[in-house]
Amino acid sequence: MSRALAGLLKRLREGVPRRLLRARKHIWQRRHLDRNAIKTPVWVVGCHRSGTSMMIRTITRCPMARVYDENSHASSLDYRLRSDSVLARLIRKSYAPVVVFKPICDAHLTDRLLERHPNSRALWPFRRYEDVANSAVRKWKGHQKDIMKWIRDRDWSQLGWRGERLSPALIDLITRLYREDMTHEEGAALQWYLRNTFYFDLGLDQDHRVRLVRYEDLVSKPLESFERVFAFMGCPFDPRYVDDVFATSIKKAPFPSIDPEIRSLCDGMAARLEEANSAQDAAKL
Repeated sequence: MSRALAGLLKRLREGVPRRLLRARKHIWQRRHLDRNAIKTPVWVVGCHRSGTSMMIRTITRCPMARVYDENSHASSLDYRLRSDSVLARLIRKSYAPVVVFKPICDAHLTDRLLERHPNSRALWPFRRYEDVANSAVRKWKGHQKDIMKWIRDRDWSQLGWRGERLSPALIDLITRLYREDMTHEEGAALQWYLRNTFYFDLGLDQDHRVRLVRYEDLVSKPLESFERVFAFMGCPFDPRYVDDVFATSIKKAPFPSIDPEIRSLCDGMAARLEEANSAQDAAKL
């Protein structure tokens, strides 16, 4: 059997049960929920490969949530959110009181989403940059190194959403750090740094509508961690939602040596995220 055919069969095996679950859930929502109730839009954002898909999969199991991931044609086009009017209509027409979107390519617009859609909240998961970079290289090879080159070259047409709202200071930083012999892992680590920079640059660390979520906590303490996530969204939590959440992805593969300055930048950002997460948890005690 070819690899392509095997992949297709795997997607069909996984996809059909999800579609059936989604259909059954929507029927239940129409029968039992009030379409005119106040809605809470939730934006699951952050950096790619940081656990957003696992988070979305878990939230989808809750009957009180309507979930649109980045592949949903109703809410997204080419992985970008559709217009505010389209999103507002989806939120308004939902029978579920919590309407969840995964605009991962629009994470740098989180502040605007919170302002434009009343009663919004956002979840920003973060994960060890070593694991994120390893995962990104496995999935996309050298694509994120290419992103660094496009930033250096100010190639906005190639960058697309990746170049939006980058500060002059970040552009200058990447221009200085980029090398033709940069490794794929160095490019992926820098992309992790850039995307998580928005959490602070947009003031999300000071916004009570945003919840920072540590990936390693989600997978190592799923009951406790997801219960807090669901409470933040205003959704009831059932322990069965996390039956397939495991910690095997933490430090799954060794991370190669990278440029000391890039490592220092990422270590510094990781420390900021950990500190912000600890402060957030302490504030809710």
